[in-house]
Parts: sequence; C-alpha cells; structure tokens
Amino acid sequence: MAYVIDGDTSITWQASRVHKDFQGLGLLKKLGHYLQSILKERYPKLKREHYTSANWPVISKVLSKRPKEKLVMKRPRVSFDTNPTDLNQILKNQSKKQEDLIDALKKIHVLSIEEGVVALKNCDWSKLFPTGFLIANWEPYMIQYASNYPLFLQDSTMLATRDKSGQVESISFGTIINSPAALRYRADYYGNSEQDAIHHIMKHAVLISQLDQKRDISYAILLPETLDKQAIKDFVVTKMGFTNQRTDENLALLISMPPRNFLSKM
Repeated sequence: MAYVIDGDTSITWQASRVHKDFQGLGLLKKLGHYLQSILKERYPKLKREHYTSANWPVISKVLSKRPKEKLVMKRPRVSFDTNPTDLNQILKNQSKKQEDLIDALKKIHVLSIEEGVVALKNCDWSKLFPTGFLIANWEPYMIQYASNYPLFLQDSTMLATRDKSGQVESISFGTIINSPAALRYRADYYGNSEQDAIHHIMKHAVLISQLDQKRDISYAILLPETLDKQAIKDFVVTKMGFTNQRTDENLALLISMPPRNFLSKM
C-alpha cells in the first residue's frame, strides 16, 4: 500500500506481506511495478517519499549505505500495560494526591475535527513541529498541508492546551488500535514541557478508562526528543504506580528520501 498525501506531493509507504506459500515468486516486484505505473499516471506532482520504522539498529545501517535517505525525526516512547480496574484506581489516587491535577486536566480540551483544523492552522509550528512533520498513528504528515488534517483527525482524539491568550501551547493525538487481547492506545504529544506532557498522558488515560472495562490496556505515548524522558518515566512508574512500564528511545523514526528512479521523470 501507498498513501499519497501532502497535496499529492508525497508518498507514504506501508509494509508489504506475502503469504508464506507464495513467497519467493516475485509477487512483490510485480505488484510494485503495477503500483508504479498507477503513480506515474495519477500523481504527476510527486516529489518525495517517507516511511517510518521502529528498528534503529537496522535503519542506522541502511542510512549509512543510502546517502540520499535522511532521518527527519525520532519519537521516543513511554508506555505501560495495565487493566481497567488498576487504571481507574490509579486515576482516583492521583486525583486525591494532587489537588491541582483536576484543574490541570480541565485546561486540556478535547477538540472536534473542525476545532482541530483551526488549532493546527493557528498554532506556532516552529515550536510544536520544528521538523515540519507530525506522526499521527504511525503515519507521517507535513504540517503545512491543510489537506492532511482530516486524514489523521478523523481517526484520532485531539487534545490541546492553550495559554492565557488562547494560543495553542501543546497538542496530542490519541488513536485506538483494537485487538482481541487488549485495548491498544497510541498517543503522539507535541509540546515543550515535561509537566504538560504528563498532564496529556493523564488526560488520555482518563479517556481510555472510559472506553472499555473488560480488556487489558496497552498504552504508549510518543514524545519530542527535546523532553526529559526520564522525568516522565519516573512519574509513570513512581507516582502513577505502573510497574510494567518501558521506554524505547527510538520507537518512531521518520525517514525521508527523494523520489526513486521510477518517479524521477515526474
């Protein structure tokens, strides 16, 4: 699969799969040639390709051999696994321990798609999205293209924190990934404050606690490189009490490259 986004100027590639009984027959190559013919015909404005990866050891080797490919962004992760009973109890305990927590969470607003579009158009991109990209539910988007906003906002819960003047200070996107074993929830935070990131984590946790009272919960939040991941990790482990907590310093890597040969004539 390939998503054409950014005003039809970028391709985002998705992983390919071949059934084990049909591997080694050149099917991916044939599918690739067919997809290339469609791209050439339908999207004459294509300029670049992007993909995301979670495997830094492999990607670091790939980048050393492919100088035209560029690492644009790293998104470290803080995550935990729990169950609805424990999560509800932890949220109650936190509210009792921190009297200002409820007020802080009230300042983080859940935005509709229409409100999200307005917030993204009017926020300070240089602070929230210094690379010009955001990754929502693993997909990379160039923030300058308003045509992208409905694509990720329609599948996400968007939270925003504003300053006293109404300017958006931080944004996060939460996405449900349903599976039989657990309710998986992934959030992407964009901001410049560890404390604010913690509040967004808590706000998403409150939303998660209202979704499903039966399945276990697997929750991961991606963070900017500039934040102190250890401070956020310490809060999740020590103050919230999630013992089965983990971090991955290079969970989401955004790689950008110029068009490959089959697009070079566009």
